[in-house]
Amino acid sequence: MIEIRQFNIALLGKWIWWLGYEKKGLWKEVLDSKYGGWKDLRDQKKSNLDSLWWRDLKDVWAIEGWKGKFEDNCM
Repeated sequence: MIEIRQFNIALLGKWIWWLGYEKKGLWKEVLDSKYGGWKDLRDQKKSNLDSLWWRDLKDVWAIEGWKGKFEDNCM
């Protein structure tokens, strides 16, 4: 049986991957303008202006122990 928490972490991890992988696109421009994009995700500072989804992405980044640039964390 799949653990819901692990499944959620995997799905959020996929969003993180898309954010680092995708170079263009409307959704990426929206995230960059709203949250500061990749740099803000790594920053780990909590903000009341962040959506719950963005906070969860930051938590997954921290849980997985990823650091530095996106490319440094890819296999």
